[in-house]
Amino acid sequence: MNIRKLQYICTIAEEQNITKAAQMLFVAQPYLSALITNVEKSLGVKLFDRSVSPLQLTYAGHLYIEAAYKMIDLHNQLEHKLQDIKQLKAGKVSVGCPFSLGSYILPLILPKFHLKYPAIKLELHELLIAEMEHRLARGQLDVAFTSSMTQDKNLSHVPILNQVYKLATHAHHPFVQKFPDRLLSVSDLANEQFVSNIPGTLFREQLEQFFQEAKLDYNVLLNCKNSETAKALVAQGFGVMFLHESMIDKENNPHHLVYFSLKEQAPKFTISIVTNPQTYTSLAASKFLEMVYSEFQV
Repeated sequence: MNIRKLQYICTIAEEQNITKAAQMLFVAQPYLSALITNVEKSLGVKLFDRSVSPLQLTYAGHLYIEAAYKMIDLHNQLEHKLQDIKQLKAGKVSVGCPFSLGSYILPLILPKFHLKYPAIKLELHELLIAEMEHRLARGQLDVAFTSSMTQDKNLSHVPILNQVYKLATHAHHPFVQKFPDRLLSVSDLANEQFVSNIPGTLFREQLEQFFQEAKLDYNVLLNCKNSETAKALVAQGFGVMFLHESMIDKENNPHHLVYFSLKEQAPKFTISIVTNPQTYTSLAASKFLEMVYSEFQV
């Protein structure tokens, strides 16, 4: 039964009179009489005792009206929530991001989005690339920040940022004296040991591919999830590491790291915003995408 008919029956119960209810609802009295008859026939029980005046509910009628009020209330709540979502007074955006990328890309977007849409809930999922793809494909994420290296061709990738990798060393590394122009060749890295992101991460995959193409071993001294921890280790002479440009704080260098560019074409890090065009995009998610495109001038 639809909500309108439930409301009609509740009004009859409130007025205890079919004629008065019909006048209040602006419907014909025979229509309400037929409605009660049809509902009672469908349920197999009497809802109203029509032998008395004013009209009285039966025991089954009381149970029915109690449930009807709850259903009407739930319906009204749902309508209000949907209207709020439509007007961006409520909603949710689920955002996926690799472990190694979140601290550099998310601060550019999330605070601004929250300031503009404070009622929209943001859910952050820091995941490996494969898991992000899996969740996007299943509709469990609205958007994800990752690279154009993702393998699922059913996902939509819009590049938003291109970065070049640079090598970071401690302040007393031999490279500091040997390359005062801070420019070195990839062959100079043959004997270096690296602090690297864990296998399966975006950075790790790109660097492994870069070294493979250069026919050099990517000699990993330590796998490290946290780039700040990795910087601190490198600052103490524990290996060297690659960082992309947005990870380099030009104004504040607490670890006193020294950065080098490569003479050859350095590996480029392309950050893309990834969505699944086969799943529903909420208005909140659409506004999030609009802000990302605006921020990075896509």
